[in-house]
Amino acid sequence: METNIYNYFNLLSGKVKNLNKKVDDIQGFSDLANVLFVSAKGNTDYKTITDAINDAIKLNPSNRNRVLINVGPGNYQENIEVPNFVYITGAGDATILSPLNITLPVVILNNYSILQNIKIIV
Repeated sequence: METNIYNYFNLLSGKVKNLNKKVDDIQGFSDLANVLFVSAKGNTDYKTITDAINDAIKLNPSNRNRVLINVGPGNYQENIEVPNFVYITGAGDATILSPLNITLPVVILNNYSILQNIKIIV
């Protein structure tokens, strides 16, 4: 089954290219049932990665119910823990994650979780 991700990143930033990918192209997984969108500008359902992760947990991610969180360009000051079977992808150097609390890790990855195309500044 071929599923397309809506390329809203190009609507937010003319600098971002080639993000209109099929779900099949993201880390080779084709069974992503849920896609959540985050924008620092606030023009999506989520303004923070943490809010999207909290809702992703409510979707009960599993091997058969994976969740993709697309993070648009912007600066996100958060400490995040990526749950099992949740994949987070950003817009490359245009998506910046820095710690809210410098005494904690910026990112914690759990089993079967992925973080890609996000610039991390510590």
